[in-house]
Amino acid sequence: MAMIATSTMDADIALAEKAATKKSPLSGTIEFILEDGFEYGSDTAINDLVFETEALLKYTIADHLNITTAIVLEQIDSGENNKAYFFYKEGIALDYLLLNYTGDNFGFYGGRFQPNVYSFTYLPDLEATDLVEDEVEITDKLGFGGYVDIKSKEYGTHRIEASLFTADTTVLSETLITNSGGVSRSDGGVGNTEGLESFAVAIHGGNIPSLDGVVYHIGFFRQKADLIFDSDDVEVTDIADEYTVRIALQKEQKVSKDTKMTYLADYIHVWNSNGFDGATRDYLSGSLSVTKGKWTGAVAATYLWVDNEDTVAANNYQVETSVGYNFDSELTLTAGWTIDRFDGSTTREFFAELSKTLEF
Repeated sequence: MAMIATSTMDADIALAEKAATKKSPLSGTIEFILEDGFEYGSDTAINDLVFETEALLKYTIADHLNITTAIVLEQIDSGENNKAYFFYKEGIALDYLLLNYTGDNFGFYGGRFQPNVYSFTYLPDLEATDLVEDEVEITDKLGFGGYVDIKSKEYGTHRIEASLFTADTTVLSETLITNSGGVSRSDGGVGNTEGLESFAVAIHGGNIPSLDGVVYHIGFFRQKADLIFDSDDVEVTDIADEYTVRIALQKEQKVSKDTKMTYLADYIHVWNSNGFDGATRDYLSGSLSVTKGKWTGAVAATYLWVDNEDTVAANNYQVETSVGYNFDSELTLTAGWTIDRFDGSTTREFFAELSKTLEF
């Protein structure tokens, strides 16, 4: 049963299960992606060919003690309109680097990570979650956290997780090849404080006998507002801590021997968005995929409602449909179409993606 990925720990669990059958202390997966997208709109026409790689690695130091990391090659910055780009401004970034202690029903971790409220997987190869990821995903954080697992044949499996964090302003926030510049204290932004003044708590689980195929996630976090700048780089004085709540449900249903359907609903509410007092945002996402044999068809949508005290409320959305075919040896070809409306501007994109996954 597929789970909604809610933290870096989900990837670590998969790596731990794989490492349990191996003698080597090093295990992991590497995914290679070649994607071409043609984006067009009222004043936009861009063809962008990118190559991306994601390596999830686990090194076992001793029983219950290990190091996990995610290293990605991705596009750091997009190009100008009305041009064609080939592998433009790609760079190597460190998504997370954690020292973990894993017990039978509990665990602790510390280092560079993505707090346990956002780690968006939804459905494979869907782009319609970019609106949420670009706006509210928490990245480049430094801190520590822990979790407790509760397992019951009658009530299912559940994980309660909590973490404390601040912005990672070390050299680990920078990228190689194309340097993003990293994160500094002077950049400001919510969660960028001297100490560990931001926190996240979450509960997620599944395997509930009365809710076959259903997994859930409920998360809440606060990011401390200390130094906030507006779009003109002027320091804002009317600031407030940002609070966010997320509720997500996913259900996987087997229709026949080689056919399954997966549904997802996800709601996010943000108070004092980006540290601006009174600014609110609401995100509502939904997706449906149908897998039959080696074929997968999917549709996904995300709607964003923005309400600021000084501006007129605005609605934004993303919608995507795609189809994919999974060849042998973990090779997948996906093609699709996306429409994206944000801040009054609408763009559309045709894309094709070829991906290959290696395990060791």
